[in-house]
Amino acid sequence: MQALVPGCGRGHEARLLAALEATVTAIDLAPTAIAQAQAMTPAGLAITFAVQDLFARMGQPPAFDLVVEHTCFCAIDPARRDDYVTAVADSLLPGGMLVGLFYAHGRPGGPPFTTDRAEVERRFAPRFAIEQLEVAHGSTLIRHRQELFAVMRRR
Repeated sequence: MQALVPGCGRGHEARLLAALEATVTAIDLAPTAIAQAQAMTPAGLAITFAVQDLFARMGQPPAFDLVVEHTCFCAIDPARRDDYVTAVADSLLPGGMLVGLFYAHGRPGGPPFTTDRAEVERRFAPRFAIEQLEVAHGSTLIRHRQELFAVMRRR
């Protein structure tokens, strides 16, 4: 399985996926984050870390079976969220999955910028079949009942 982790930060999700035998591409805009992720990653895991903008994936041939979202969507300006949907959809092979947590904290301003169920449905439904979208269980205490867990399949 080929997986993409956009906005990977220190690479926690990327390492978990690689430990589960996925081949992972983990990208982030911050060179420092990529350097830290590489330093924290043991040899032998199938992960490629790269300083890259997710939006550069728009219009590129699809290459991934899975995209894992955690904190990338909430970090971008809400005016670019439709571009995010396009970039993720363009990254996924037909039938590929987007699995993620969407931060729905309800506070003004940002980043992190909030979202809600209605926005996620409105933005993603044209390109994805939303198979699950609910308040996440097991979030860290500071995000308890403030994250939406989503499972979506690219149309």
